[in-house]
Amino acid sequence: MMAYPNRSHGIYEGQNTSRHLRELLTRYLHQNMEAGPRSKSGNDLSRNK
Repeated sequence: MMAYPNRSHGIYEGQNTSRHLRELLTRYLHQNMEAGPRSKSGNDLSRNK
């Protein structure tokens, strides 16, 4: 959770609040998600060539 002091619950308040939220989400995805497509369960895509 990210608290924004002196602001209501809307992300539209204050300069750059929406941008900051998008940057936090992007950073989270980059740090916690693997790059590339997910292979199907039990299928190694490289074997199908």
